[in-house]
Amino acid sequence: MGPIQSSSPHRSLLSMRSSMRAAVSTSVHHPRSDSVHVVRRSSSWPGSVSGSAGGAAGAAGAGGGGRLFGLRRSGLTQHNQYGLSSASSSSSRSNRSGAKSMAAANSAAASTTTSTDTTSANQSSAAVKSATLGGGGAGGYAVPSEPIASIVNRVSHPSLSLSPDRTRVLVMHSPPVFPPVAELAREETPNMAGMRLDSEQRTQSRRGYATALSIMTFDALVNDGPLVPPGSDQNQQDRRDVPIEGLPSCGVRISDVSWSPDGKRLALLVGATLPGDLHRVDGAEGAQMYDTPRPLELWIADVETRRAAPLYRPGLLGCGERGGINCTMESYEWLDDKRIVAAAVRDEDAVDGTSPASAATTGPRIEEALDTTPQQARTYADLLRGAADANTFERLTSSQVLMFNLDSLSLPASTTEAWPASVSRLDADVPEGRIYTGIDPDDSGSYAIVSFLKRPFSYTLPCGRFPVERHLMRFEDDGRRWETVRVLANLPMADSVPVAFNSTREGPRGISWNPASVEPELVWAEAQDGGDPDREVDGPRDIVYRQLAEGEASPRVWFHSEHRYSGCSWHEGGSTGIVFESWWRTRNTRWWLVGDMARVAGGEQPTDTNLPPRLKYIDRNYEDVYSDPGSPLVRKTSRGTYVIAVAGDKTKSLADAGDEFPLGHASGPPCYIATGTGQSEEGSRPFVDIISCEDPSRSRRLYHAKPPPYESLSSLLSEISMSPETDHVEPNLADGISMWCSREDLLHPSQQYLAKLTLHDSPAADLGLVASTASTILPESGADNGDEEKEDFLDDPSVAVLDPCVTLDVKRITEYPHPHPQLQGMTKKLVRYKRESDGVELTAKLYLPPGYDKERDGPLPCLLWAYPKEFKSREAASQVRGSPHTFAEVGGTSPLVFACDGYAVLDGPGFPIVGEADEEPNDTYVEQLVDSAKAAIDHVAGKLGVVDRNRVAVGGHSYGAFMTANLLCHSDLFCCGIARSGAYNRTLTPFGFQSEERTLWEATDTYMSMSPFLHVKKMTKPILLIHGEDDTNSGTHTMQSERMYAALKGAGVPCRMVILPHEKHGYRGLESVLHTVAETEAWLERYCKNGGGSSSSSSD
Repeated sequence: MGPIQSSSPHRSLLSMRSSMRAAVSTSVHHPRSDSVHVVRRSSSWPGSVSGSAGGAAGAAGAGGGGRLFGLRRSGLTQHNQYGLSSASSSSSRSNRSGAKSMAAANSAAASTTTSTDTTSANQSSAAVKSATLGGGGAGGYAVPSEPIASIVNRVSHPSLSLSPDRTRVLVMHSPPVFPPVAELAREETPNMAGMRLDSEQRTQSRRGYATALSIMTFDALVNDGPLVPPGSDQNQQDRRDVPIEGLPSCGVRISDVSWSPDGKRLALLVGATLPGDLHRVDGAEGAQMYDTPRPLELWIADVETRRAAPLYRPGLLGCGERGGINCTMESYEWLDDKRIVAAAVRDEDAVDGTSPASAATTGPRIEEALDTTPQQARTYADLLRGAADANTFERLTSSQVLMFNLDSLSLPASTTEAWPASVSRLDADVPEGRIYTGIDPDDSGSYAIVSFLKRPFSYTLPCGRFPVERHLMRFEDDGRRWETVRVLANLPMADSVPVAFNSTREGPRGISWNPASVEPELVWAEAQDGGDPDREVDGPRDIVYRQLAEGEASPRVWFHSEHRYSGCSWHEGGSTGIVFESWWRTRNTRWWLVGDMARVAGGEQPTDTNLPPRLKYIDRNYEDVYSDPGSPLVRKTSRGTYVIAVAGDKTKSLADAGDEFPLGHASGPPCYIATGTGQSEEGSRPFVDIISCEDPSRSRRLYHAKPPPYESLSSLLSEISMSPETDHVEPNLADGISMWCSREDLLHPSQQYLAKLTLHDSPAADLGLVASTASTILPESGADNGDEEKEDFLDDPSVAVLDPCVTLDVKRITEYPHPHPQLQGMTKKLVRYKRESDGVELTAKLYLPPGYDKERDGPLPCLLWAYPKEFKSREAASQVRGSPHTFAEVGGTSPLVFACDGYAVLDGPGFPIVGEADEEPNDTYVEQLVDSAKAAIDHVAGKLGVVDRNRVAVGGHSYGAFMTANLLCHSDLFCCGIARSGAYNRTLTPFGFQSEERTLWEATDTYMSMSPFLHVKKMTKPILLIHGEDDTNSGTHTMQSERMYAALKGAGVPCRMVILPHEKHGYRGLESVLHTVAETEAWLERYCKNGGGSSSSSSD
């Protein structure tokens, strides 16, 4: 099966975190095709070029109950960051001593490389707290003040996943949010074609994992009271989840967990803690677990008995001593309830180390480009350096494909050593194995789309651009072997793909299964412009094809796309789909209704009469968030695939239904159920609409949140039927539909609820249904909820604007505590102000420290933390994004931690860079940047009077660091700056950056004016540069900070540089995060709080 599917084309099916509220529209926000991947799931390998420009249709077209940790090969890092700290979190002292012992026990924890300017070296070093991790003195890791350190050392709460039949809940227990640097310091294999690999475990490095698994029933989750954090007294007294037995009891790493299609088994990969790793267990300080590293083992767990046993490990089913699952590119997939196909390490490749060879022993590296075809690429990192690297890459990533047949669907009571099964090698005709990048079975388990890389490799491009073949394979002999039905694509090296947005690879792309088709059917697109958006075409830019797996000699042309095809979501049966296309330069997105429903709706018949009718359903500028119609919910079929949920009678048109059967009625015309964030001048107000399948202008708003509190509905839960006699169940609004609901406010973290939304034939009040369990029904002009958040909102009825015929019953299922009690009482305001130069209205979130009183405390020192964004219209740039009523989730490196030190924090203020019509935004980048900063400071220091304008620091990460350096070069608005992982010299990113698609030679003046490296002599205020030593992000190589520091020092600018060992673009190691915050805290203390001067606020 595949990754967990979403209830909208962009939303996870179940995410027990506050990010459930972050509905993303089906517009394409970053359509550069070398950053997007196949429709069904994201690619594991960097730089891949495919046509699913933003994946607008991927989820609805995907199948399965799926992976629990997001994309299998990218791990669960983002899925375990909900981590709320408990009220009894460890003290800073114990955290420090524990971290000390962890670092001291491992010599691999290298010291932080720190450089300072000669005029302030002693003072800056002294300013960083003397307590260190991994060694004494200023050369070791520092820690911030105790309140901030406690926030960083927060506890990570479990992640939850529902079984495919919605009867069980899997609880995945998480490791600490930030692992020790020693864990990151383990040997990686760099220069692996844009990847870094763990050569011993055969995975991509820094893989996320869980530490334990347990199971509870869905009824227990919903009906036995709110779920409380593990480890709390209440949880221990009334524990509903039962641990899965049989797994290693200590130091285990569990990843790639997935349900079998029937929900009765779990497959999972198990690895042991590795040598040199220091793994904290149950909060014990310095607990150490060691074992011998080797490829991951495949295990099966019986959900009913809560017992697990290995399926494939050394000594089982022919697995060699150093064998296991190869997860560098692909891992495994369920074919059906008893068969699993997996990529495994070949015995011939199962050797230790990387066997590097230097260029001196292998000869020079030679490259050439003798033809005149432009070959442009971004500044990728970790590329192959020569033949030795290429050979190592091929050995580490090559796999054999095995088919496992479970001999028993449950684990026999007498079995403890292994799950009874047999195994066969599917690709026995390819004894040398292949670099398999995808094995995508259809929902029947009869076929699979198999993708693999092949030589020649490139020394200038990542592996996602390497030559690739995709084959349609048919399983034979009950899955003991497979045969090639046909070659679907044979794509050469993608070395001539333009750098412009909407560029794509030539040839078939986004090859995926139609999840709604009764027979196995493939869908894909092919560019008609050579993948070049600058090429004019006389006809469609993309063509979408469909073809049955077998029985159809040639593909059928199904859709002509005028823009770049982004994907498709389907109605059950496959006769109707919604096609998504977009175009970057106009920021336009379109939805087309194609097929039978378009015919009913009176859609146009294309000139080519072989094409089905189509109806332009949505046509909008995706920068305009106020017009976002939301995303249609999808539902699960009995086959395990996902299709668009359609309520009503599919046989009736709007005209047929008339007034007798309104929209949403079971006998009314068919309609979609759409959810969205509802951005508006008031901030986000999530909604649930029903929208006519024929005419999107005919809609009905069933639910409209009215914060506070902030409430959001998502994900259908009542649509499933596992009965063999019933193929599918469409939602019936009259019976009520179950959905996940999240609720939060300024004082309370997000809690999860189960909501039942029911549409009645008559007004609910007339039926006597306005009860305490239903939502309070307020008209749009109802009484104001007030500015103050309620002290207790958890079990109150939902306060929302409902359709008069709607009731909403909600039941709370979680009770998570405040994650950072150190910041209880911190206030948040969404402030609005105008930029003088062009009148663009800007928005920012202003946080004031706990206990702040303006009259008593006066103006505060302030940290402004931002990230610029490009727009093509002033109107879109002026729109409000976000909500003033959401809870502030504070991560370890969040600027909000400095509210503990008494700073005001202006987080995410609008820094729009606008270029309308033929204007390019970046041509006036510096001017707009400075104008936005001035407007923000004038508002909070002048009009509001809560900030001292002489004590305002500026900071940012990545493009925000680039912004920071530019503001210090071109304005005197700030007293100092903090720049993390930034790029400062745009001549080093000559083929475009961020949203700039012009090259250095096409926009030389823009590149030069935007590069703070070239303007360091204008900078007078101190700047702190922080960068990961192993930053592999395109455009922000560590060299950028090193060269910037050298330039600053040479110009006499007060500066300090911190290079964090073993860190990439974002910082993950506990010591690294603590040190980053400590450095920032000390810098602000010296140059902002105490060094910036003070002045009284003045009026605008």
